[in-house]
Amino acid sequence: MNCSCSKTDMTERENLMLRIQQTDFMLVDLQLYLDNHPGCQAALEDFNRLACASRELKEEYRRRWGALMNFGADEAGEAWTWTDDSWPWDCIRR
Repeated sequence: MNCSCSKTDMTERENLMLRIQQTDFMLVDLQLYLDNHPGCQAALEDFNRLACASRELKEEYRRRWGALMNFGADEAGEAWTWTDDSWPWDCIRR
């Protein structure tokens, strides 16, 4: 994917999405590490801290711009608006 976004001109929405992606990437990395080092308390503490941060970031995104995922991961609210705006991963300025 060739995205023309640069970090200097990102919208608040794009910046929050980037933070979510970075946090979730670290969670995947820590999960793989913990699979091989299940007794590492420091990694487990980092994983739990980042899991909490990921939930908070995603809740902020949902509160401000709507659902991040379909298939029942997020509630629909009072109206079905999943297709009303750009997708969370789209790089479109509005």
